Amino acid sequence: MPSPFVWVYDDPARGAALLRGAPTEQLLRAAHLEDLARWSHGGHGWVISRVHLPDLLAAGDLTGIRCRFKAVTS
Repeated sequence: MPSPFVWVYDDPARGAALLRGAPTEQLLRAAHLEDLARWSHGGHGWVISRVHLPDLLAAGDLTGIRCRFKAVTS
């Protein structure tokens, strides 16, 4: 069953965030970030710069798409 959330794996060390979950592409379009996101090299989700997280979260609030955060520890 696909996740109803966008899982945000926040990696401050790399300055990036990995986005996973069924509504991820819909949320990227709502935040107008679809052209800035790229598919991860490992094929695990979409990658965006951390500087765009506030825009992503604002779009999630407006569209009702919920985000859940997980911190990345290396």
